[in-house]
Amino acid sequence: MATATAELKNNDSPSEETTTTTDPTPGATPPAATIDTSTGGQKPKRNPLPLILATAILLGGGAYGFSYWSWSQTHVSTDDAYLVGNIVNISPRISGTLATLTVAEGDHVKAGQLLARLEDSSQESALRQAQAAYKSVAMQIPQAESNLQFQRASTEAAIARAQAAIQAQQARTQGAGAQVNLATATTRSQIAQAQSQVAQAQAQAAQISANIRTAEAQVNASRQAVQTASRGVGAVLARVSSAKADVYRATSDETRYAKLLQQEAVTQAQYDAIHAQAEAARSALAALNEQVAQARSQEAGARVAVSQAQATLVAARRAADAAQSQVSVARAGLDLARAGGLQVGVQESNLSATDVQNAQAQADLEAARAGNAQITLRKQQILSAQADLTRSAAALKTAQVNLRDTYLYAPSAGTVVRKTVNAGTSISAGQTILAMTEGDKLWITANMKETQLQNIRVGQTVEVDVDAFPDKKFKGVVATLNAATGASVSLLPPDNATGNFTKVVQRVPVKIALVPSTGGDKWATAEDFTRLRQGMSTVVVVDTADKQAHPERVPKNFDRLTNKGTVVVSARK
Repeated sequence: MATATAELKNNDSPSEETTTTTDPTPGATPPAATIDTSTGGQKPKRNPLPLILATAILLGGGAYGFSYWSWSQTHVSTDDAYLVGNIVNISPRISGTLATLTVAEGDHVKAGQLLARLEDSSQESALRQAQAAYKSVAMQIPQAESNLQFQRASTEAAIARAQAAIQAQQARTQGAGAQVNLATATTRSQIAQAQSQVAQAQAQAAQISANIRTAEAQVNASRQAVQTASRGVGAVLARVSSAKADVYRATSDETRYAKLLQQEAVTQAQYDAIHAQAEAARSALAALNEQVAQARSQEAGARVAVSQAQATLVAARRAADAAQSQVSVARAGLDLARAGGLQVGVQESNLSATDVQNAQAQADLEAARAGNAQITLRKQQILSAQADLTRSAAALKTAQVNLRDTYLYAPSAGTVVRKTVNAGTSISAGQTILAMTEGDKLWITANMKETQLQNIRVGQTVEVDVDAFPDKKFKGVVATLNAATGASVSLLPPDNATGNFTKVVQRVPVKIALVPSTGGDKWATAEDFTRLRQGMSTVVVVDTADKQAHPERVPKNFDRLTNKGTVVVSARK
């Protein structure tokens, strides 16, 4: 620009003017190029307009270049971007023939809408068979339980009766045996035993008399202990009176010395000595009070001992009376024992009869216990019926599931994008018959160069141009940055370990969530979003001016499937 301006100034300088010269040679004709007939002999000026235009173009180009450079510092863009959404493949769980297909490609469906139905005649037949088998087995269980209860009740009753009979017979046998033994053994020993009892009763009476004398001595000793304890209480009380006087005197001295100490009439050491004496007197008084309590406790204990000794004496005297009565009873028993020998023969006959009855009762018990085997058999029948019922229930459940699986429903609202079979086609389990979109959830996958990722953050604003709608701009936000490049997860990733290496800029998928905008006519609204289709080409521009991530700007679940997978089998109602 400076050069052009200087040239313009040189062209306008008077030093560049052309003058008319004459040839001194007579008769010579002057050159035509040196004669300016239109300007009176002066050289014409150059037009400055081209130079001005060139200068303006250079300035405009420089301004545009600087503006683009500034814009490129805070924006990155790519045209390797496409609209993406969730595609749900509809396939049955069971094999069969497709009976009806209720939708076609391009149809909009609601969540839970019937999409297709398989032939279900075999499934219905299997369901009826499973229901009949389940009812048949279910009816067997109550009958088996009733049989078990009856068998258990009858067996338990029979065993109880037999055991009761055995116990009664054993009691009779034991009684008869005891009676025989008593009749035989006691007949020989009752006389000697009765005589021994008489001697024991007499010895016991003598012992009780000795106990009476001992009890009387204990009463006298306890009374002496009471007197001794009473004298001890009196002695301690006398010492308590003296100790109280000492405490009173020491406390008075302590109070007086405390006042003198405040008046600084005595020293602290003198006061401490008087204070120690007062504390010692109070401690001595407390110890004497404890001794008084102990002495009184001893006196009370001695009095209790007197009462106990007196009670023992009374009991001993009563026992003496009872011992005399026992002597009389023992003598009467001796007379009775001498007359008991006549019962031995009768008891031996009774014992022989009970042995036969005992054997019969034992046989009845064994017969009753044989019913436990029938109870075990009944339990096994119930367990077998319950196992059959479980198998029948599982078969019924399977038949119900198979019948429900002949109906295929839409797992979510969406649009049918592909139909692979027609009615009447035989299909296998897991074979895709329809493909549909999951609602209106769309986002953009932009394959950004690895050199563009330095400033891209989650939540940054994105301006989207869709090739199909050039008059509208769509707004979005950066949702995620993939953790791997597209080449690293491709079916055949590049292997650069051998041969020549050519560096290729890698691309990383960046997911962009679309958000409706209400600002201006150029921005796409929510209604415009309904016109978008998966796979459309786009151009995205990411505003990277804000270097902070803002995950809160990303819409939640903008790309999530409502079902648990991409292959959806019959959604049951």
